[in-house]
Amino acid sequence: MKINRTYLVSIPFTALVYLSEYSYAAGTIDARDFIAAPPGTAVSVLYYGHQSAHDFAGAPPRGKENLEVNSLLYRQVWYSDVCGNLCTPQFILPYADINLRMPGSVDENHASGIGDPLFGGAFFLFNNPHEKYYSGIMALVSLPLGEYDSNSPGTSPGANRWEVLLTYNNTIGVGENWYLESNLEAEVYGNNNDYLGETLEQSPILSAQFTASYDFTSSIYGALSLMYKNGGEIKLNGTKVPDTRLQETRGSIAFGFDLDRNNKLMISYSSPTNSKNTFRNDEMRVRFSHTW
Repeated sequence: MKINRTYLVSIPFTALVYLSEYSYAAGTIDARDFIAAPPGTAVSVLYYGHQSAHDFAGAPPRGKENLEVNSLLYRQVWYSDVCGNLCTPQFILPYADINLRMPGSVDENHASGIGDPLFGGAFFLFNNPHEKYYSGIMALVSLPLGEYDSNSPGTSPGANRWEVLLTYNNTIGVGENWYLESNLEAEVYGNNNDYLGETLEQSPILSAQFTASYDFTSSIYGALSLMYKNGGEIKLNGTKVPDTRLQETRGSIAFGFDLDRNNKLMISYSSPTNSKNTFRNDEMRVRFSHTW
């Protein structure tokens, strides 16, 4: 099979669009996510995300590339001591609406539907609210159950492969108003055995994220984050595809609001400062959570 330039350029993004669909809820940890609630607490979370880009880093500018993704995710989290220590069994159900025009392409592709659900949870290594110190490991598994079209994988809400997301977090309170956090993440992928009739393999993507948040009042905080990620090289039918390693540095700002005792709202915006082999996409998120 002869593979043209447009086809090669589309490969790295095809994998990454799935990541961007759910990572803002799962992979990219929001500020203060690891500040633990007591066992027996349940939290229901609804996310809305909007991503847009008109530039693909790594392709010659042609003025036609475009990305628009609107996504909704429902996340259910339970805080429990059933693990012998505090842990958080949880699941995530995503929905995505995707519009995509790759560099060099005339047509824009569109698809919408249910994405791959995720199941897993976090296990707390340290949970010390008196000293304001928390640390834990989160593992989430993405099941290939979402809607997938092998003829249009770049805009399919599902990825047609197993994926595992691992996160190690440290959260520490500093003084009366500050929290500092660090996250190390690894995204590991199974094979997609029906990618335009071929087998797609992808190496892991590793990332590090650092966040500082500050309490303006007892019910309002602000947060600044910086994330760097690298990896994700592609193989097609066992042959490495050149120039498919993702590199991205991304900054974000967020504000969290306690609406009342049980309801919280978070609004965030992120943008890349440096990108390679991916869309330079801006992202806006709104998160509403209710504690039971």
